[in-house]
Amino acid sequence: MECQICGHFCQISEGKTGKCRMQTCANGILHERFADKYLALWPSAIETVPFLHYTPGGRYLLLSTLGCNLSCPGCVSHMLVDDPDLIAGALLKADPDEILNQVRDHSCLGVIFCLNEPSVSFHTLINTAKTLKKEGLLVGCASNGCMESPVLRQILPYLDMVNIGMKGLSDDVYRTCGSPCGVKQVLDNIKIIHDTRIHLEVSVVFEARREHEITNLARHLSYLSAEIPLHIMRFIPFNGADNDCEPAPDDAEKLVTQCKTWLNWVYLFNTPGTYNLSSYCPDCKTLLIERTFYGPMGARLTNRIYQSECTCGRTIPVFGEYYRNDGYEPRFRGGYRTSVLLDMVSGTLNQLGIYDKKVVSRVLVQILSGDWLEKLQTFFATPEGYIEYIRTLGQFADTQDLVHPLLGFYTERLEQITKFVTNLRHPRVFCALSHPYLASYPDKMEVALAARAGGDVLNYQISYTESRPHPLSREEFMALQPEIILCLGMGISDTSDFLHHCHIEGLLAPAIETEQVYCIPKKYPVSGIRWILALEYFANLLHPEIIRFSLEEDEKYLNTLLNDIQTNQTNTRI
Repeated sequence: MECQICGHFCQISEGKTGKCRMQTCANGILHERFADKYLALWPSAIETVPFLHYTPGGRYLLLSTLGCNLSCPGCVSHMLVDDPDLIAGALLKADPDEILNQVRDHSCLGVIFCLNEPSVSFHTLINTAKTLKKEGLLVGCASNGCMESPVLRQILPYLDMVNIGMKGLSDDVYRTCGSPCGVKQVLDNIKIIHDTRIHLEVSVVFEARREHEITNLARHLSYLSAEIPLHIMRFIPFNGADNDCEPAPDDAEKLVTQCKTWLNWVYLFNTPGTYNLSSYCPDCKTLLIERTFYGPMGARLTNRIYQSECTCGRTIPVFGEYYRNDGYEPRFRGGYRTSVLLDMVSGTLNQLGIYDKKVVSRVLVQILSGDWLEKLQTFFATPEGYIEYIRTLGQFADTQDLVHPLLGFYTERLEQITKFVTNLRHPRVFCALSHPYLASYPDKMEVALAARAGGDVLNYQISYTESRPHPLSREEFMALQPEIILCLGMGISDTSDFLHHCHIEGLLAPAIETEQVYCIPKKYPVSGIRWILALEYFANLLHPEIIRFSLEEDEKYLNTLLNDIQTNQTNTRI
């Protein structure tokens, strides 16, 4: 049987699947493998999808199935698409009526299919959308736009908004992603959506040295309308992608300016501290809607500044009402953060020598069940929590005895550092994400590590939290007067970048004057199994007169521990 959803036109024989692994043939008829089943099924603000010009702040039930008809290098959702069977056991069954009930229970405006390609679950999408539209609710989707045009035309009558995520503006890029079509078909589908008068936003991945593709896309979209919002997704190398493909934040900021030659509303994602997530009047540059960074491919309203019409008379093309969304989504529910979490857990299992797909699947399914997503948020916030996380994974994988030496090393170093710093003066430390106004949340691991390393961590004194995400003001930063600044996260390459931001803003603080600003080396990550090295690095920085850990030696020792665990895992399987 031939599947006609996309241009792969997979010939699917009895009991087999196509390229996306979501369609199968049974008794000579094509079926969805996981009809009415979802991995993600929770409420979130629309900006996490993202949509920026449609019911701002509105709460929607996010729906994610599994699978995709592309295989893009560095995909943030690769855990949902590369091997769907790995996490299929965690799928939640919910027919259209049950989805309708959940929308009402959570006081949502409607649903949005996102995180993976919705068209691979074509019948689930259509049936659910029909049910919700009958009840006057809103339906949207984020798609790669690579479905066949007749399929798109069947879906559009039941959609209110669409975000088409483009991979670039060349057939070479689409071939690299294993696309069933070239860029022309995606552009044709964008025109179909625009001509149907459905709300349209376009996202595009920006890889280093591909500025010309993005500016050409902006020019092409302007022929349809200069009012189409364009989201530039600065490439972040997830899933082992080439680090050289990540463009510098300054290059991405310049690209936004170039694209505004053609389009009025251009936004920059995956760049903490950028002002280009907010909406400014194209005529007089007045700030109209303020947004801030909110994880991979996500944004969030600060709820401080919102106006749909500028004082100069220019209106912003936003559909629907503004909703002040003060709701708080757990960190690993909403937007692409769930897929990032699954990648983190899978990576930890691999570092512990656990590669068996049945074991990995069992652990991931257990993590996705119950309240484990909320528990992991707590685990990842402190050293003690991370120790409990490793212990829990060992229990889930039935290998708890093998991780004891690693846990012993963690515990010994923690106790040693605590003893060292107890009676020392604690310098005033500020943890920032790439920009002086973007503080690390107080419940993040880097903040806990800085405190355990003997710092008086200022992040505990400010109101910047995930439920109150607006950046610091200049006055708030100046009041902190940090002696040491630790900066980390996407969008920062070295200390000079951070100091450059400080000088542009005219900031004064002891850390800036003495250049006691440190970008955390990538080889000492604050999250993940090597966090103990980051703790030692912090302790060396904060108390160089007392503490001098040999990071090179401890890195070798940690590698030996991990190698021993992996070897023992192999011997156990044999």
